Amino acid sequence: MDPQSVLAFLPPDPRLGSIRITRLYFSKFDAVPGPTDPKRVCDELFVELYDPAADYSWTQSYLVATPEGLADLLEEKSWKYLRTGSVIIVRRYDVEDIREAVVDYLIEDPKLASPDVPREQAEWFSL
Repeated sequence: MDPQSVLAFLPPDPRLGSIRITRLYFSKFDAVPGPTDPKRVCDELFVELYDPAADYSWTQSYLVATPEGLADLLEEKSWKYLRTGSVIIVRRYDVEDIREAVVDYLIEDPKLASPDVPREQAEWFSL
């Protein structure tokens, strides 16, 4: 499914003010319908945002995973640990819950939702 079509399922969140989520997509699967096994997820989520008040667009990324998906990744890569900043852990895949977590991240850290703060691209490991 087209990443912008996902937004039809996800209305704007008034807590973000003028900021809008314009695209939401994962690296390995479509956000809707989601992964084949909703209890085994570990993938990078990209969220494209736009602030019409500032005419500014940017992209945030997050690691979204279930406990089982994280265990699978650690086993597959033979890693002893995983260290990363923007992580969303869910019991099972639900795009609405994940979007809510993204909005919470944006609200709790004004630097993420402020267009006058330069954004640095996170360095992501290859899943």
